Amino acid sequence: MFAGDLAWWEMDVESGAVTFHENKVDMLGFSPAEFDHYEDFTALVHPEDHERAMEAMRRHLQGDAEKYDVEYRIRDADGDYRWFHDVGGVTKRNADGGPLKVTGVVIDITRRKQVEEDLRRKNEQFSLLNRIVRHDIRNDMAVITGWAELLRDELPAESADKLDRIYRASQHTTELTEEVRDVMELLEGDDDFDLHPVSLKHVLTDEIERVRTSFDRVEVRVEEIPDVQVQANAMLSSVFGNILNNAVQHNDAEMVRISIETEHTEGTIRVRIADNGPGIPEQQRVEIFEKDTKGLESGGTGLGLYLVETLVTAYGGDVWITDNEPKGAVFTVELKRA
Repeated sequence: MFAGDLAWWEMDVESGAVTFHENKVDMLGFSPAEFDHYEDFTALVHPEDHERAMEAMRRHLQGDAEKYDVEYRIRDADGDYRWFHDVGGVTKRNADGGPLKVTGVVIDITRRKQVEEDLRRKNEQFSLLNRIVRHDIRNDMAVITGWAELLRDELPAESADKLDRIYRASQHTTELTEEVRDVMELLEGDDDFDLHPVSLKHVLTDEIERVRTSFDRVEVRVEEIPDVQVQANAMLSSVFGNILNNAVQHNDAEMVRISIETEHTEGTIRVRIADNGPGIPEQQRVEIFEKDTKGLESGGTGLGLYLVETLVTAYGGDVWITDNEPKGAVFTVELKRA
């Protein structure tokens, strides 16, 4: 009837008498002889959890809850508190339908709670580090942008294009810190993204122009981008930005060539981004979207394509990789039309 940290119990509703598998008290370090009434157990429940646990039982006995289901802390023989998950239900009734016996199982979930608490603390520490790093990056980018503007009046006109690239890269880095903030909120599971109609043409055009102006050896061929709205948010630019950056930064061709096409399907639109790089082996096309996975000889963080897949999934879409001909990879992003 039990395995590990699990035990059954039964309570007589009228008298309060309880019977149980001895494992229930073994988990607390007591002798079974010390318990014959439900109050012998409830007296050990943590004061902050006591009323909640009692109310769970009352609601079930009154017919307001389908079952008795509650988590609570209970004091063991050493004076420490352990976490129990208690689940039960009425198993015998009188002629009028009133409850006579309640039977259930209790599980010691202390280890699970400890793991959850450890993860919570680590998440808090990671979130704090993330905020600090983003703050410092924004400050440094503000300094770089400010100096670029000052140098604009001091350097010869032929340097204007180089300064523009510095300025745009700084602005883009600042924008990315805000995107990372939103991704962290998604990954921490506090709230779902607020999805709304986003112009695919506007976002994709901006990202194409950014790549054209940020890299020297890039040729981007684009079919006409339809002026449609897709279900996404402001971070859609990060989806296409990461794929386009990947097409350039992991490309071994003398001239990087990227082609972008779109295709309408029922209720969705697909964006096909093809490059002439080394391609991605078929066996790596799933794992490459996993966190910390990097391409061969990659100097990146291993987060770019992971964020792509995470965001597209949050939008209710899909992303996959196929071969390009005669060489290279094709990233297809499918998004729901708004």
